[in-house]
Amino acid sequence: MLNSLCFTDPSDYAAREVTATFLPGESTANACIPIVDDEDHECLEWFTLELKLTQAAIDLCAVVSSPATARVLVEDNDG
Repeated sequence: MLNSLCFTDPSDYAAREVTATFLPGESTANACIPIVDDEDHECLEWFTLELKLTQAAIDLCAVVSSPATARVLVEDNDG
């Protein structure tokens, strides 16, 4: 889930649902959120990433530790 005030689809990122898969015993996984590179000078932008369990993970007694959200900052690279 992405939430932001000025980080918008499609001008700043490509909206899509992203799944990170954890194998047994793993505590980290990668998920890619495509950021759109443009030439616009913009403010410091951010989005909130929220981790949620699928029903299959719940059925396997998986848990998400607190906090289950993180704020991600996106810096302008256009000067």
